[in-house]
Amino acid sequence: KVTRRIPVQGEFGEDGQRGAALGRLSGDVEDQRRVTGEVAHSGIDLTERNAHGDSGEETFIVAARYTGPVAHPFSVRQFFARNGRLATAHPNYEFRAGQLEMALAVEAALDEGRHQIVEAGTGTGKTLAYLVPAILSGKRVIISTGTKNLQEQLFFKDIPFLAQFFPGGIKACYMKGRANYACRQKIYDAEREPILTGLEEVTDFSIIRDWEPTTDTGDRASIPNLTDGSTAWAKIDARGEMCTGQKCASFDKCFITLMHRHAMESDIVVVNHHLFFA
Repeated sequence: KVTRRIPVQGEFGEDGQRGAALGRLSGDVEDQRRVTGEVAHSGIDLTERNAHGDSGEETFIVAARYTGPVAHPFSVRQFFARNGRLATAHPNYEFRAGQLEMALAVEAALDEGRHQIVEAGTGTGKTLAYLVPAILSGKRVIISTGTKNLQEQLFFKDIPFLAQFFPGGIKACYMKGRANYACRQKIYDAEREPILTGLEEVTDFSIIRDWEPTTDTGDRASIPNLTDGSTAWAKIDARGEMCTGQKCASFDKCFITLMHRHAMESDIVVVNHHLFFA
């Protein structure tokens, strides 16, 4: 059994806007993966696999444990019907029989706890076809994508759009690998220790140091003017090789720790295959 910890990033209200980071939660969160010929996360079974995402990426849906009774605002069929919820909300809506068929297939697989493989062509509307039944299922769901581009589409476009249909909003996670997040303790140590080499690293570190107190997530994507190949970032990111865990002086305010504590509050967890199968 391999124990892995998961980060979470935000939640969406009824207006589709991502709110402030979820409040700190007591305790710790662990995601346990069992490798026995199937993939499992704390008892989560691989439920649906879509061979080609809307942008050409492979997509997996993994349904987690049941989280309690859900008051459904509508059914999957009502949502995708010709004059349903989606038709009234989307100005360019076109009824797609394949989208409804896929959504019903995903819904059935989630309800019955079985595997479902779906392949559909471009233009079917696959992301909504698995997101809607996943949200309605009353289960915590992990969605893994082939690339970060589709991951970002789900989190920043599709889930905010769907939030308008759910009175309580949608709590969602956007997870990346540890190398995408800063280690606060490494930043503090770099101010005292001679780890930087050359003017370029010193300049990049100055940008990172000024950014660190202002960020809620520690995600390098939110740093302005930092080049993709910054060698300074590689010296202060949160990769686990040098992580001391609970022994770290900055453990309580560590970006990874804070996201671990938020993780189990999410209904939808969006990751990519690189992280999912790590």
